[in-house]
Amino acid sequence: MIASIQLSELQKQWSALITEDLSGLPKEALIATIKNLGSELLERTAVAEENESGMVARSRIELELIGEEEETIRGYLNVIQAFANMGHSGGSAMCAIPVIYDLLQQKNLSPLTDNPYEWIHHGEDVWGEPGGVWQNRRNSEAFSKDAGKTYTLLSERKKDKEEGPLHYSAKALSKDE
Repeated sequence: MIASIQLSELQKQWSALITEDLSGLPKEALIATIKNLGSELLERTAVAEENESGMVARSRIELELIGEEEETIRGYLNVIQAFANMGHSGGSAMCAIPVIYDLLQQKNLSPLTDNPYEWIHHGEDVWGEPGGVWQNRRNSEAFSKDAGKTYTLLSERKKDKEEGPLHYSAKALSKDE
């Protein structure tokens, strides 16, 4: 709690410093203020690094500097710590981050298939059109009129609500293949 109060005061000082017209300030006072703020930040970094991984400690400081709320910071840091626990090196992290990004955006990582399990039928009573429509379970913006053999994506619709390009689903493998 003490660190949060100190950081809060540090943020106020830093905000005041960067928003002020510093032209009238004596050079020595300006340099001293910046050094004090920098030292405080470095001290917080050292203390945080003793208790957290470097990635988590650095992330905490960045989030605090933008004034993020403590509860939100904890949520972000839980995710970052889980990623750090995976033990990625720089090279493997570069491969994992785009996959995690896509998963967080609920994107499918492989092509949609015509497997009936992948598609949910919404009847005419729900959809409002004869025959209803099928919606993909793996990509909720994919809709089909032919049980998943072809589909369109909501994000590709034109402004006049005209359907976008038609995509073809991959053939689902049977149990025998």
